[in-house]
Amino acid sequence: MIENPQEKATEDAEDQTAEMEQAEAQSSEEEVVEVEIMEAEEEDEETDSRDQVIAKQESELEDMKGALLRARADLENFRKRSDRERQDHIKFANRKIFLSLLEVLDNFDRALTAVTDPKDNFVIGVKMIQKQLVDVLTQNGVEMINPTGRSFDPYLDEAIASEISEEHEENTILEVFQNGFRYHGTLLRPSKVKVASTAQSNDEKSEDEHPKEEAVDEEE
Repeated sequence: MIENPQEKATEDAEDQTAEMEQAEAQSSEEEVVEVEIMEAEEEDEETDSRDQVIAKQESELEDMKGALLRARADLENFRKRSDRERQDHIKFANRKIFLSLLEVLDNFDRALTAVTDPKDNFVIGVKMIQKQLVDVLTQNGVEMINPTGRSFDPYLDEAIASEISEEHEENTILEVFQNGFRYHGTLLRPSKVKVASTAQSNDEKSEDEHPKEEAVDEEE
């Protein structure tokens, strides 16, 4: 059977058209895949960029929180320091006032020491005023130091006299010339006292004040 050349040409044209359509379809699919890949890559890049921005913002937020906490702590420390300095200033000012009032209290003590009739109304009135003054000092944190009968304490007492005593241990306080006081637990004024000493300690003290002269042999 002889093949018709026209039909042959038609078939070849159809085959070529089909191949071209197939190639175009395949090319289109590849382009779609490439576009999808590019879009996916762009989305990944955008996601990474967004994550980086979020991480940076979170880091900045933590830094701001830390700075805020430090500023708050500094402010609290400043407030406490200011309050402490203010209280110290008030205490220092009060110390000067209380020391002046203690001199007044000393004058009361001296006046009452010279009293001959303790039942006299004037004396009773003076004692009442003295007690009011002591109460005011006590209410404001001033307390008297009672050194009678205990050992001498250089942090609380000032020894202005000594007396030989065989009945008391050395450095026992025998007499109080002026009462000492504390202000809120700190020393406001030391007690002026007389302490007991032994004959031996007095001799040693005398030797310290007047050391013996050593004889020096002179060469002839």
